[in-house]
Amino acid sequence: MRTQMRRLVLVERWRIETVARRFGVHHSTVRRALDDAPAAPETPFPSSLDPFKPYIVQRLTEYPDLTAARLLAELRERGFERSVAILRRYISQVRQPRPHKAYLRVEVDPGEQAQVDWGSFGYLRVGAAQRPLSAFVMVLSWSRAIFVDFSLDQRMETFLAMHRRALEFFGGVPKRCLYDNLKSVVLHHVGTTVQFNPRFLAFAGHYLFEPTAAPVRYPEAKGYASYCSSSVV
Repeated sequence: MRTQMRRLVLVERWRIETVARRFGVHHSTVRRALDDAPAAPETPFPSSLDPFKPYIVQRLTEYPDLTAARLLAELRERGFERSVAILRRYISQVRQPRPHKAYLRVEVDPGEQAQVDWGSFGYLRVGAAQRPLSAFVMVLSWSRAIFVDFSLDQRMETFLAMHRRALEFFGGVPKRCLYDNLKSVVLHHVGTTVQFNPRFLAFAGHYLFEPTAAPVRYPEAKGYASYCSSSVV
């Protein structure tokens, strides 16, 4: 760590306070690392990126998720003429590692849950018209058994008819069906409160299953079965 601190300050010309934040230490620790050095560092091979390195470090410190493409556009305005490749190499050296999310494995009992979604398969010519081709998919979360049927629309009547075919195919009804916020199922999402489509709620009440909406922009909530269904289809 001390060697890296010395290199960032003496070679890359980082500020001591910036290096301290980079390693999560007090600035005095960085100063001691500089004072303990037995010899002066070697002169590095010059790089066309050298004049811009302090600015890059400053921007990444302020905005850790800043992309290389965005930084390249900013550096172009400051006279940088090299490719993005050299910039990406330097960013990979100085950007702080991003924390990884931890996820719990989705485990359900047999018959407890099914996952439902539409898939798009481009267009199909019907006479002189081009019609969108969709696939209705229902996957049983425990067994990964899958039902697929194709349609030229995603209207509510078609959506409900596809459910009936899927339930007949599986020979039963799961306790819950999980949906990825389809308009046929979910009207509004306000925080954790979900307003379901009344017509679809009546359908679910007839077949006695509980509709469940996955959190917005959180595909991991659907677990491995979601990946399974998209891969198979």
